[in-house]
Amino acid sequence: MSVVQQGSLWNWPLHVWQLRDISSACSNISFGQRDSIGWCRVGGAFSYRAAWASLRSSTPVVTWAKVVWFSGAIPKHSFCLWLTFRRAHLTRDKLQSLGILQQSMCPFGCGQQETIDHLFFECGYTKTVWSKVMELNNCPLPVAWNWHTTVTWALGHAIGRRFQRWMRRAGLAAAVYHCWRERNNRIFR
Repeated sequence: MSVVQQGSLWNWPLHVWQLRDISSACSNISFGQRDSIGWCRVGGAFSYRAAWASLRSSTPVVTWAKVVWFSGAIPKHSFCLWLTFRRAHLTRDKLQSLGILQQSMCPFGCGQQETIDHLFFECGYTKTVWSKVMELNNCPLPVAWNWHTTVTWALGHAIGRRFQRWMRRAGLAAAVYHCWRERNNRIFR
């Protein structure tokens, strides 16, 4: 703790990008004050539910939640798709902007910069994967290959109880997962 706290100031190490969320959360912490804990509930009794509700941050449900989280989904595929919807994958362009990498070229050898849109939809390698997934799901190929059009397509054609729509959700999640996995295989092996 003494490395990041000096007196009443935070002193975060330079180039430790993993700590950026912690750093911003700690900016509201005041030193020199006594800590207090309070779980409010009618009747004064402690409850785990009240404690959890006060700790977690709640956000509105996103329109794409049912595309990502559905019965029968493969959890690691859903998680990877969730990261993609949130644009949270650490693609090479992000790592370069943080000063971690020197170059941000696509690992599939197409000569373009690796971004979320490029990696999953514009690269020739992944476009071939998407073409096959769309063909197997009896879907026409999109006019524009990018994340925005894919999200729009998924919201209109992949939500529902019919088996065909379930297959589209599963296909979307599997394609994103396996494209990301192949990307990592090419970089780290």
